[in-house]
Amino acid sequence: MIVLVAEDEPITSFVLAGELKRAGHSVLGPVTNTSDALQLVEECRPDVALIEIELDGDYAGIELARQLSTMGIPCVYASARSTLARENASSALGYLAKPYNPESIAEIFEIIKEAVSGAPLQQLRIPPALEIFGR
Repeated sequence: MIVLVAEDEPITSFVLAGELKRAGHSVLGPVTNTSDALQLVEECRPDVALIEIELDGDYAGIELARQLSTMGIPCVYASARSTLARENASSALGYLAKPYNPESIAEIFEIIKEAVSGAPLQQLRIPPALEIFGR
């Protein structure tokens, strides 16, 4: 999968990008703001975007997810803001709770890949850190 990573925390984005690459995914970014994310999407369409809700010093990740969603790009919020993620579930495929174990990224993205491909939720073995919003 091609994964857009929009994350404003440098260490988190570095570790996440490394784990995604080790799991065989291509990484766009990481980017720390919405304008860079949208520019990357123009250059290469991702299969999924992993978005921190708190970008650009506020909750711009939600607006980014809305924009990408209208382009048909599934988004997963990666944040400690569970209430905001759930309140904005209409613009995202799911929510990855922070802090998460970086070693679980490969497994989590296999589940996300299945969810993106339309697998029934009841057939997915969803780990505790991941929530797939009802479709």
